[in-house]
Amino acid sequence: MTLPEQDAPDHWPQLIRQWQDSGLSGKQFCRDHDLVYHCFIYWRKKHRRQSPVVPPQPAGPSGFVKVARQSSPARDDRLTLSLPGGLALSGITAGNVGLLRPILEQL
Repeated sequence: MTLPEQDAPDHWPQLIRQWQDSGLSGKQFCRDHDLVYHCFIYWRKKHRRQSPVVPPQPAGPSGFVKVARQSSPARDDRLTLSLPGGLALSGITAGNVGLLRPILEQL
């Protein structure tokens, strides 16, 4: 006994790709291709588990600034904050970090 074509595992990855490219709802795609909707749902879920979707990366800037730690030979508890435009605030320590916010608010 052979499986109906729409129950054959090899048939579904191609159909899932066609559905994704079509822009149609799952129900409409099934109607247009004479597919059983609950079979479509089963294979769509199975296909997702086998090839997880990677979320798209944002096209524009994220608003975050890349931070790199500079290593120095001696232990230094001071911090330097480099801002766009070449401005740098140096010598920030645990004792004066509270001054950082008012300084940044003035910029």
